Amino acid sequence: MGTSITETHGKCAYCESKIRHIASGDIEHIVPKSRVPDKAFEWENLTLACDVCNGNKGDSFNADANAPENDLIDPYVDDPIEHFAFFREVIVPRTDSQRAYVTNSILKLSRGELVERRRERMEFIDGLLRNYANSDPKYKSMLLDDLMINHLKDSDEYSASCNAYIGRLRNDGILP
Repeated sequence: MGTSITETHGKCAYCESKIRHIASGDIEHIVPKSRVPDKAFEWENLTLACDVCNGNKGDSFNADANAPENDLIDPYVDDPIEHFAFFREVIVPRTDSQRAYVTNSILKLSRGELVERRRERMEFIDGLLRNYANSDPKYKSMLLDDLMINHLKDSDEYSASCNAYIGRLRNDGILP
């Protein structure tokens, strides 16, 4: 954990928006310092967040360890794919994760501006996929490698959505 820009790739730990190109980002206390002051300076409790997610989150946190169903998803401890379903630019809580529902309700991970930015990213990925689909067979391997190596990195904006989309295309036999 920690606030290292390298760790979050300059993205918000919650919504995966690139923030470093337009703002400094907020130092986010995963467990709010207002609720658990002893954790205020613990490196493991700090991350980088956009001002919108940080503002939406506020001091949301359930300090009752016996009630984890009300706890927010921790971007370092929890694998988002186990809690959210990714449908291109739309992210929805999985029906089997109350924590994802609570997290989505508080952080508003499907707010309009995020959906629009994810849509733009998906259209870019779709353009690469169209180039791949329409290319000469001798170039397909190179184009697929380019997609995987240069456009689906953890450091890319909305990488979770993009990788889930590519995974679905592979599962459906559309991509090798």
